[in-house]
Formats: sequence, C-alpha cells, structure tokens
Amino acid sequence: MSLETVLSLGSLYRKSTNSKDYHELINKVSKDVDAIKKKKDAGGNFIRTTFFRLPVTKRADGSFEFQIDGIAEITDEDKIASLYYLNFKTSSKDSTKLYLFGDIIYNYFPVKNGVDEGGNYRLVAKESSFVRCKELAASLTNTVIGQFRTEYARCREQIEKLLLSLPSVVLHFDFGGKSWYEFDGITDLINEKLLESFVGKHPAGGVFLEKYLYKTLGGTTPGFGHQHTYKTRLFTSEEVQDLMYAIALTQKPILRIKGIGIVALPKGTNLTVDIIDKFVGRSGVLNP
Repeated sequence: MSLETVLSLGSLYRKSTNSKDYHELINKVSKDVDAIKKKKDAGGNFIRTTFFRLPVTKRADGSFEFQIDGIAEITDEDKIASLYYLNFKTSSKDSTKLYLFGDIIYNYFPVKNGVDEGGNYRLVAKESSFVRCKELAASLTNTVIGQFRTEYARCREQIEKLLLSLPSVVLHFDFGGKSWYEFDGITDLINEKLLESFVGKHPAGGVFLEKYLYKTLGGTTPGFGHQHTYKTRLFTSEEVQDLMYAIALTQKPILRIKGIGIVALPKGTNLTVDIIDKFVGRSGVLNP
C-alpha cells in the first residue's frame, strides 16, 4: 500500500458529494450516541442522550444571534441522523478537545471510579474547550467561524450550563434549517486552519508534516528516529488535505492472520467512491 495510492483515494473522497463522511475530523453524532448508550453511571443506569436545537438567526448588521429562549428538544430521528460534529485537533495524537465551531456532543456523569467526561467538548477536567481554542481561532475573526464564536462567547455560560444539566447532551445549532457543515466553503476553511497546525514550509518548496498524522509516511531512514518519519516526505497543501480524507482507510484491516492486520486498497484509473467503499467493505461511508 503506497502513500500515492492513499493520496489518490483521499482526493476522490475530498471531491465527492458526501465528503464530510470521510473527513478524519468530522464525525457522525449517531455513532457516538450508540456508544454512549451502552455505558452505565455509578448507579447502574444506562445513559440516555438528549438532543437540543438552538436556533441561530441574523441581526440587522449580519451578525449571528443565538435564540437561547428558543432551545427545544429534537425527537425527529431523520434530523438526528443528519447531525455531525467537528472533532478538531492539531495532530492525530491530540486529545485536548479544542472546540472551534459547530454542533456539540458532551457527556458527564458519575461512574464507580470517578466521572466519565466525553464528546468533543470539555468543561470539568480541563478548562472549557471553547476558551482553549481562542488563540488558535483568533485569525478567523472575519469568517463564519469567527462570527459564530463571537456570539458563542456571549452565551457561553448558558450553553455550558445546558451541557452539564443532563448525563449526555447533543446541541445542534440550527442556522435557519442549515447545519454548520452546509455553509459554503466551511470545510475548506477548517482544512486551511488544520494545515497551519500540521505542516511546515520547506525552503525548496512544498510542505512537510510538523506533526504525526499518518503512520507510514516513510521507510527506515538512516540516523532518523522512527518517531520523526512523518517529516521525510514533501507534500503540496492539496495532498495534505487529501490525506485527511483517507486516513481511516489505512486503519481498517480487511483480513487478520494470527493477529496481524492486512490492509489492502484498490488502485486504478477509473475508481469511484462507490467502488472504493465496496472494496473495503464499507456501506457508503466510513463512519456508519
């Protein structure tokens, strides 16, 4: 399995209609909810997730306004199935949970040995995920994300109080019937921000990965520690973005022999997303 094959498949996914289903950092809410409902609190009770809709309108000056008084529970299964969240991170090993933008999934409940805090947000064990992403998001002031964060900051206390009010909460920001990922160019904007964190520019041209993103970028390089092999290949910015859509493919063995996972990927000139999904045994998306 060559890196070029991975990049070519990632390019197909990134340009597909359902590209969000393949992005390394965009996750389907229902997948996490299915995992959460199998958990139990300290009293032995299974965890139920409550879904909320927060209407977002625009003021006369074009800025966002959160209609906090209009928050209502979501019970429509089709709507719930359409929800995604951004699990923003600055490397594949980053577990700090920085909240940049979009819908939130959060759980916090007591367990026998302490508490279980999870989702794409943190409130108790660490400083608020929104606050910890403030510096990183500073350059996005004049974008949809920046405008969203300005209003979020105004309402943060009420939002975080809601997140802590139940064991597991999903908060969907409803932009007049539109979800966060449906804004024109939003994924490209997020990808550009990710590139700032992941890559460095080489004097000879191109970029290299500053942080670990993909586990087999290089072979054995004499005098170069394995932990630094991600720096052994120059990319274009487009290629790094393609990589973000194909990483999951490289982590799912199609066969295991004596505990060893075998990963195989298709290669050809007329591949489509459907062909790739069928080959690797996926039913349309990597995050079912």
